[in-house]
Amino acid sequence: MKDPFKQFQALLVVLFFSPSVSFASPDYALINKVTMSQHIRPGYAALALKTKAMQTAIDHLCTYVSSARLARARTALVEALDAWQGVEHLRFGPADYISAHARLNFWPDRRGRVGKHLRRLLARTDDTILKPSIFGTVSVAVQGFPALERLLFVE
Repeated sequence: MKDPFKQFQALLVVLFFSPSVSFASPDYALINKVTMSQHIRPGYAALALKTKAMQTAIDHLCTYVSSARLARARTALVEALDAWQGVEHLRFGPADYISAHARLNFWPDRRGRVGKHLRRLLARTDDTILKPSIFGTVSVAVQGFPALERLLFVE
């Protein structure tokens, strides 16, 4: 994925130097169209692609643990985080409605909730809470990137 700052710069160039954009009367329809087609949709598409690749890498790691598979899972997490940073600033629409920001990146965690809830989750003897239909109801502190980062990087 391109650098989000470079994408933003390109968007500004298109908006401010386009003949159809006037500073006196901006064409908001054009601004919305360009923003959706060149920033929002590609950003969320990249996030979907990278999180799918991350899921695949983690699934492989869970079936057989090896240092190579752990390295692939770590790389996939970093790439997914990079894609997330490209859309993290978007705070409206469906992502806002489902609290995606808190679920994907519970941060800042000033009270250490990620660690506390993760330890509690790992101490459980039954795995019913890990079913997708139930896991969505547990604390957001263990649902996103910070919890996954602790599992993959903290030894």
